[in-house]
Amino acid sequence: MITYKIGQKIRDADSIAVFLKQNEESFNPKLSELVSINEYAVKIYNNSTLIISQEGDLTVGLLSFYENDFIHNTAYITYLLVLKSYQGKGIGKSMIEMMKKYVKERGFNFIDLEVLSDNILAINFYKNLGFKDYSQKLKSIILRYQI
Repeated sequence: MITYKIGQKIRDADSIAVFLKQNEESFNPKLSELVSINEYAVKIYNNSTLIISQEGDLTVGLLSFYENDFIHNTAYITYLLVLKSYQGKGIGKSMIEMMKKYVKERGFNFIDLEVLSDNILAINFYKNLGFKDYSQKLKSIILRYQI
């Protein structure tokens, strides 16, 4: 049975770093080619809200988002990963739906995220959950969900 937790500082930075390192191959390019994983884990720990999905003691999914843009009332997804063996079971969708409800209760109007333009699987995943094209960068696209 999959369980979910949501909140700030529900995992320490070291355990976040371990999860990121164990799963960095799921990203193209690898996460370590883009950021220092240890520094990124500390940033996630200090600044983001997490949604963790677990089966027993195994973390099978992690969603990290910032809820600090009160001028534009926009929350930002910074990281979402569901273990490959758990994909297609609605876990990512459940975490996104939890996030939508959570940030709506806090007065946010939008959720934004950035994804590489060639990551068609991720783009389709988010669009199936109601995200729309918002803006284009050189190699990435910003998707937005209006709450």
